[in-house]
Amino acid sequence: QANPPMPEMVQLPFATYGGLLAHCSLYRKIGLPLYALKLYADDTEYTWRITD
Repeated sequence: QANPPMPEMVQLPFATYGGLLAHCSLYRKIGLPLYALKLYADDTEYTWRITD
């Protein structure tokens, strides 16, 4: 039985940012991840900020 087709895009409220690629204008707009959250919630907060 064939697999159903995959969607072109899946919208997520947040995700890990390891390997995240985006246009430099996005990084200029939102800044860098919060250092105070490193190792615990920095990727969640950062990618949530991107989607906000």
